Amino acid sequence: MGRSSGAPSRALDLLDEIGTEDRIDDVVGPKIIASEKIMGFATPSTRARIPAR
Repeated sequence: MGRSSGAPSRALDLLDEIGTEDRIDDVVGPKIIASEKIMGFATPSTRARIPAR
């Protein structure tokens, strides 16, 4: 099986950057403030809300 977009590896990179639970706010907080994409295992999440369909 192949990967669909490489997002899982970017999500794992973010987890490596965070390292431990106590660093989540330090690592993710500035990314949220800067409206950067936060990679997950499905789709990128941003501060923008996605309208209901």
